[in-house]
Amino acid sequence: MPNNSWASSDSDKTSIFAEHLANVFKPHNIIPNKIHTLNITRSLKFPLPMALPAKHTSPGEIQYIIRKLPTKKAPRHDLISNLIVKHLPEKSIILLALIFNSMFRLSYFPTAWKHSNIILIPKPNKPPDIPSSYRPISLLPTLSKIFEKILLKRLLPLSNKFNIIPNHQFGFRSKHSTIHQLHRTVDQISTSMEAKHYCAAVLLDVAQAFDKVWHEGLLFKLKKFLPAPYYLLLK
Repeated sequence: MPNNSWASSDSDKTSIFAEHLANVFKPHNIIPNKIHTLNITRSLKFPLPMALPAKHTSPGEIQYIIRKLPTKKAPRHDLISNLIVKHLPEKSIILLALIFNSMFRLSYFPTAWKHSNIILIPKPNKPPDIPSSYRPISLLPTLSKIFEKILLKRLLPLSNKFNIIPNHQFGFRSKHSTIHQLHRTVDQISTSMEAKHYCAAVLLDVAQAFDKVWHEGLLFKLKKFLPAPYYLLLK
């Protein structure tokens, strides 16, 4: 606040958090050298090669995902909660399948489904009077989350086919967790000690890693292996 005053009202607190998040979500300024950047920019402008249409979904696949949704979740900005979706009649599920398949056919993700409610969770052992001490959690519409799960099911085989995620990475992989990664690390340390070898570890924690991703560089990598319908959806 101006003059180092306290933000006592909800309106003042909201303004401070909004300003903080606006600064966090700005494009990151650290960019590779100009020639590399220019090459990537040109590559992104090249037309996409012809590809088979995206695999359509079905009412059965949608119903399976809906059954897995947790019931006790607050509705998002569209006021459609998981509980409401769980009670949709069969006709509505069929209409959802038509909408999702149209998204696949047109390679279009509705802008309204990209909007989210952001809640701020205090980080442990951090001063509560600093905006950066709170972790933003984006709550996307339920229908958007359902489509994301359908899309992910189609992207994972491509990721495995092209070895996009290395074997030593456990994050964002099904049936992998920090516990498994710890077991792997301990096993490597034990193996080195038994062989009387040196064992060193380098640990790197990147602050706001997702916010600092260079989007053009990420799209450049995705364009190399994703078929056009999926690439355009993510773009």
